[in-house]
Amino acid sequence: SVIDLKDAFWTCPLARESRDYFAFQWEDPNTNRKQQLRWTSLPQGFVDSPNLFGQALEQVLSKFTPVKGTKLLQYVDDLLIPGPREELIRASTIALLNFLGDKGLKVSKSKLQFTEPEVKHLGHWLTKDCLSKGVRGFQMPEKKKELQQALLVLWRKHILDFSIIAYPLFNLLRKGKCWEWTPLHEEALQLLVFKAANHQALRPIHPSDP
Repeated sequence: SVIDLKDAFWTCPLARESRDYFAFQWEDPNTNRKQQLRWTSLPQGFVDSPNLFGQALEQVLSKFTPVKGTKLLQYVDDLLIPGPREELIRASTIALLNFLGDKGLKVSKSKLQFTEPEVKHLGHWLTKDCLSKGVRGFQMPEKKKELQQALLVLWRKHILDFSIIAYPLFNLLRKGKCWEWTPLHEEALQLLVFKAANHQALRPIHPSDP
């Protein structure tokens, strides 16, 4: 199963003493009147929001115990529940949905993948036997966020010289660097995709792996 939390960042309130740092100007489209407002919850556009929310959610989920035989894997607001049998995954997913509801967290119904034999997670299709389709059908990114996700789902431990091949891609992600996708970047990403797709040992996520 895959669970995607709805409006996740907005469920994380900002401390009152921090809200002045998140002030912004808003103009009424009808009156053209401008006014100063402040975010009271974690804004989606803040660069550290994914990290801060991920840490907060990790603390919440530490109080949840998956059904024996299943796992709970978290990446920011995306939750993956793998397991050996459908009935175990179903029971664990229902328990997690109830747990999230009790904590005031909402789930995106349109993105919920409930005990499916194949699930799409972080750009890849995960099946019982292997990680498939998503690697070979990889789309070239059009912005930094898409490139970051691409590098996350290409498991570097399965790719020899990952950091060397990906150097121009990481350079493009540097703070203050303007987005300019060139043939050099495309060649580097295509090579990483090729190596990932052709690695015979590529298998589902194992939390115990280093």
